[in-house]
Amino acid sequence: MHSSPQSGVTNVNIMSTSHAHPGWGWFCIILGLYPIAIATELWPVDATAVHVPIWVVFLCGVVFLMGGAMILIDRDSKFNAVCAAILLMGMGAVGAWVTVLGPPAGFSGGMPFLPGEYNVIFARWVFGCGALVSFMISAYAIRALLKPRAQRIAPGD
Repeated sequence: MHSSPQSGVTNVNIMSTSHAHPGWGWFCIILGLYPIAIATELWPVDATAVHVPIWVVFLCGVVFLMGGAMILIDRDSKFNAVCAAILLMGMGAVGAWVTVLGPPAGFSGGMPFLPGEYNVIFARWVFGCGALVSFMISAYAIRALLKPRAQRIAPGD
């Protein structure tokens, strides 16, 4: 932290060097393995309990798996950028599926003053915007992957 004597404002370094506890990474990986096991039929479930295509279930597992991997690895590595791109493209693909092909009966809640069909349209717009944002951020992750990395200078060097 740095303090300016004239303004009395304290600046905080937003990019902290601390990392999340590795337990969170392993928790996300284990959590992601469950839908992957369902999608690959390693963990049998009643078919009537799954209301989405099996590839959507698989992608949901991959999203958690990539998030866990990102917690465990160095944030400045190329592998982290690969994981980020896969995670974001997976989130975008799931959001795009919900937007375009999600059954109207699968949408619940909404705004009480709107009829149900308008709530479904609103939900599709929200998921669609989320999918677009995910795809745009994944483009940034891919760009970070392809861009040459500058050597990191340790503080005090």
